[in-house]
Amino acid sequence: MTDDENKSRESRTGSAGIGFLGLLAAGLTILFVYLKLTHQIDWAWWKVFLPAIIYFFGGLCCCCPVLIIIGLIAGTAVLATVGLGWLKNLVDWIKEKVPGMK
Repeated sequence: MTDDENKSRESRTGSAGIGFLGLLAAGLTILFVYLKLTHQIDWAWWKVFLPAIIYFFGGLCCCCPVLIIIGLIAGTAVLATVGLGWLKNLVDWIKEKVPGMK
């Protein structure tokens, strides 16, 4: 295999997997569950699962800005297509159904 073929194959294979922090969180969680079930520690269950919770929300915090941007772009496209007529119709319908809203 030539150097160009090696570089091409390396660029196609990305890094996928749980990673070091994921393994650390999973390992600590498994250790804490074992210690809790064998009565070695007397912690609340939320503390036992805290490494997994921190890992989950850490990943969520990384993804949230991207999801918010995608949502704003999609929402803007929908509003540009549909318009706000449905909102006026909804307000009118609520005013008809709820006494004292006129």
